[in-house]
Amino acid sequence: MSDPNMMQQRAVIEVSAQDFQEARNAINALDGLGFDMKREKDEFNALRAFLGEVAQVSNFRATELKIKDVIREASEPDPARIRAVGDRLVSVRLRELRDGLAVHGEEAANRIDAERLALHQRHEALRGTCAHLTADDAISVGLVDQYREFRSLAAEWEQLRRDERALLNANAIPSEGAALDGLAYRRYRKGHVAFAQRSGQLDLHIEDRPASELYAEAARALGKVDASVAGVDLFSPKNDGGGIGPDPEGPRERPRPFG
Repeated sequence: MSDPNMMQQRAVIEVSAQDFQEARNAINALDGLGFDMKREKDEFNALRAFLGEVAQVSNFRATELKIKDVIREASEPDPARIRAVGDRLVSVRLRELRDGLAVHGEEAANRIDAERLALHQRHEALRGTCAHLTADDAISVGLVDQYREFRSLAAEWEQLRRDERALLNANAIPSEGAALDGLAYRRYRKGHVAFAQRSGQLDLHIEDRPASELYAEAARALGKVDASVAGVDLFSPKNDGGGIGPDPEGPRERPRPFG
C-alpha cells in the first residue's frame, strides 16, 4: 500500500522541479532577447540554493561519534515536514518571480516578431542562391559564407521558437488556449490557434510571411472574434507584436544560458 505522505512529498517535489524548469527557461529566453535579467537570475539562484540547504538539513544523519550530531538528529522534526515547509516557501517566491516576468511580455513578443521577420527576409534573400547548393557546390562557386549563413538561419529560427515556447509556458507573453485535439495542452500566441486550424500547421516556418499577416487572414477566414477585446485590433503590436519591422542590426547574439 502506498504511503500517502510519500506520495504527497513526491508530488510537491515534481511541481517544484517543473516550476524551476519553466522559470529558468523563461529567464534564459528573455536574456537571449536582450533584456537585463541579472536580478531575476540572482533571485532564481538564491531560491535554488536555499532549497538545496533545506534538503541538506532534512537529510542530516549522525555518522560521527559526536554528541552534537546525535542531539541534532534526535531534536529535528520529521524530515518530510522540513522539506514540505521549505518547498512551500520556495514555491511561493518562485511563482512570484515567474509571474513577474510578464512585465516584459509585450516587448518580448515584439522582439521575437522583429527577429523572425529579419530571419525570414534574409532567408528569402539567400534562398535563390543557396537553397540548392551542397557544401561542395558552395566551395566551387565561391559562396561559402552565404551558404553557411543560409544554413544557420534555420537554427536561429528554431531558437526563437524555443524562446517563445518558454515564455508561453511561463505565461510571460500574451497568449490564448485551444479546445482542439493536439492543441489543448498548451498556450499559444494570440491568433495562432486560428492559423493552426486554417493551415494545419502547428508552428510557423521561416518561409512563412509575418505572423501578424497570417493570423489576421486566418481570423477573417474563420470568422474569429474575441468578445473580450471587441473593438480592439487583435493584431496590433500591443496585442501580439505583429507589424514590427526588422531589427536593423539583425538577430542578436544570444548569451549562454545560466543555471
